[in-house]
Amino acid sequence: MQRIAHLYITGTIRTAPTAALELVIGITPVMVYVEQEAMAACLRLKLNSQWIQTHTAGYTSICSQLHFNVPLSQRTVDRIMLKFIFDNNYSVFIPASKDWTYDGVVMTT
Repeated sequence: MQRIAHLYITGTIRTAPTAALELVIGITPVMVYVEQEAMAACLRLKLNSQWIQTHTAGYTSICSQLHFNVPLSQRTVDRIMLKFIFDNNYSVFIPASKDWTYDGVVMTT
Protein backbone atom coordinates (compact mmCIF):
# COMPACT_ATOMS: atom_id res chain seq x y z
CA MET A 1 0.00 0.00 0.00
CA GLN A 2 2.83 2.37 0.85
CA ARG A 3 4.52 1.62 -2.45
CA ILE A 4 1.40 2.61 -4.38
CA ALA A 5 1.33 5.90 -2.48
CA HIS A 6 5.01 6.45 -3.34
CA LEU A 7 4.30 5.86 -7.01
CA TYR A 8 1.40 8.32 -7.03
CA ILE A 9 3.36 10.97 -5.11
CA THR A 10 6.41 10.83 -7.39
CA GLY A 11 4.63 10.04 -10.63
CA THR A 12 7.29 7.49 -11.59
CA ILE A 13 6.88 4.28 -13.51
CA ARG A 14 5.79 1.14 -11.67
CA THR A 15 9.21 -0.54 -11.97
CA ALA A 16 10.95 2.14 -9.87
CA PRO A 17 12.61 0.62 -6.77
CA THR A 18 10.75 1.20 -3.51
CA ALA A 19 13.94 2.11 -1.63
CA ALA A 20 14.73 4.81 -4.20
CA LEU A 21 11.21 6.23 -3.93
CA GLU A 22 11.44 6.35 -0.14
CA LEU A 23 14.78 8.13 -0.40
CA VAL A 24 13.49 10.70 -2.88
CA ILE A 25 10.32 11.44 -0.90
CA GLY A 26 12.06 11.32 2.48
CA ILE A 27 9.68 8.79 4.03
CA THR A 28 10.99 6.28 6.56
CA PRO A 29 10.41 2.67 5.46
CA VAL A 30 7.61 0.93 7.36
CA MET A 31 9.82 -1.76 8.90
CA VAL A 32 12.34 0.82 10.14
CA TYR A 33 9.54 2.90 11.63
CA VAL A 34 8.00 -0.12 13.38
CA GLU A 35 11.36 -1.16 14.88
CA GLN A 36 12.01 2.42 15.98
CA GLU A 37 8.66 2.62 17.77
CA ALA A 38 9.20 -0.81 19.37
CA MET A 39 12.61 0.25 20.69
CA ALA A 40 11.15 3.50 22.03
CA ALA A 41 8.42 1.53 23.81
CA CYS A 42 11.00 -0.88 25.24
CA LEU A 43 13.11 1.99 26.55
CA ARG A 44 10.07 3.71 28.04
CA LEU A 45 8.99 0.52 29.80
CA LYS A 46 12.51 -0.14 31.10
CA LEU A 47 12.78 3.41 32.47
CA ASN A 48 9.48 2.98 34.31
CA SER A 49 10.53 -0.46 35.62
CA GLN A 50 7.65 -2.10 33.76
CA TRP A 51 9.64 -4.22 31.31
CA ILE A 52 9.22 -7.97 31.86
CA GLN A 53 12.07 -10.03 30.44
CA THR A 54 11.01 -13.47 29.23
CA HIS A 55 12.98 -15.81 27.03
CA THR A 56 9.99 -17.42 25.35
CA ALA A 57 8.51 -14.35 23.65
CA GLY A 58 9.96 -12.97 20.44
CA TYR A 59 9.37 -9.37 21.40
CA THR A 60 12.14 -9.45 24.00
CA SER A 61 14.72 -9.53 21.21
CA ILE A 62 13.90 -5.89 20.52
CA CYS A 63 15.50 -5.04 23.86
CA SER A 64 18.80 -6.63 22.84
CA GLN A 65 18.63 -4.78 19.51
CA LEU A 66 18.10 -1.56 21.45
CA HIS A 67 21.18 -2.20 23.59
CA PHE A 68 23.26 -3.00 20.51
CA ASN A 69 22.06 -0.08 18.34
CA VAL A 70 21.76 2.55 21.09
CA PRO A 71 24.44 1.89 23.75
CA LEU A 72 23.41 5.06 25.57
CA SER A 73 20.17 3.33 26.55
CA GLN A 74 22.20 1.25 29.04
CA ARG A 75 22.95 4.31 31.17
CA THR A 76 21.05 5.02 34.35
CA VAL A 77 18.80 8.05 34.40
CA ASP A 78 17.30 10.23 37.07
CA ARG A 79 13.66 9.73 37.92
CA ILE A 80 11.44 12.66 38.72
CA MET A 81 8.54 11.80 40.97
CA LEU A 82 5.21 13.23 39.92
CA LYS A 83 3.95 15.85 42.35
CA PHE A 84 0.79 17.93 42.09
CA ILE A 85 0.76 21.40 43.64
CA PHE A 86 -2.60 23.12 43.74
CA ASP A 87 -1.67 26.13 45.89
CA ASN A 88 -1.49 29.60 44.36
CA ASN A 89 1.84 31.06 45.46
CA TYR A 90 1.44 34.12 43.28
CA SER A 91 -0.87 37.05 42.79
CA VAL A 92 -1.85 38.88 39.62
CA PHE A 93 -1.73 42.67 39.50
CA ILE A 94 -3.20 44.45 36.48
CA PRO A 95 -2.49 48.18 36.67
CA ALA A 96 -4.78 50.84 35.34
CA SER A 97 -3.73 52.75 32.23
CA LYS A 98 -2.87 55.84 34.29
CA ASP A 99 -0.20 53.83 36.17
CA TRP A 100 1.88 53.27 33.02
CA THR A 101 4.76 55.73 32.59
CA TYR A 102 7.80 55.59 30.31
CA ASP A 103 7.17 52.04 29.06
CA GLY A 104 7.18 50.68 32.56
CA VAL A 105 4.72 50.08 35.33
CA VAL A 106 4.87 52.10 38.49
CA MET A 107 3.92 49.68 41.23
CA THR A 108 1.65 51.06 43.91
CA THR A 109 0.82 49.09 47.00
